[in-house]
Amino acid sequence: MSKDKNKALVERFLWAMLKSDRGIMADCLSSDTCWHPPTFAKDFGFDDLNGREDTIEFLCFHPEQFYEPGSRTMDLHNIIGEGDYVSALFDFKAKPRRGGDLASISHYHFRCFDGEIAETWELLCTATMQKAVEG
Repeated sequence: MSKDKNKALVERFLWAMLKSDRGIMADCLSSDTCWHPPTFAKDFGFDDLNGREDTIEFLCFHPEQFYEPGSRTMDLHNIIGEGDYVSALFDFKAKPRRGGDLASISHYHFRCFDGEIAETWELLCTATMQKAVEG
């Protein structure tokens, strides 16, 4: 798959993730995808996710536990691709259920294979996100 098609795939996935659109997310992820959450997530019992269904469940269920419904927004700054790898940098904003506002810069790094996302590394501003989750 070309670099431009991989970048389009990742952008489609990011917007679907923001909206918790399980159908589009399933179209974008390989059946054996691997999702590497940020290191602070291990404090909450989360480790690497393996497989499309577990990844989608994690990405759809957990945001609704932490954020007010409909409050998540993304300002996508850039998507850069090289070969099978795509990186996306964006501002993420939301209203935590515990109150206040969250504004954080996020960087996700993807490995694409055969027209699907095979692996993702989620890199976040750990202190900001942890504060939002813990209150």
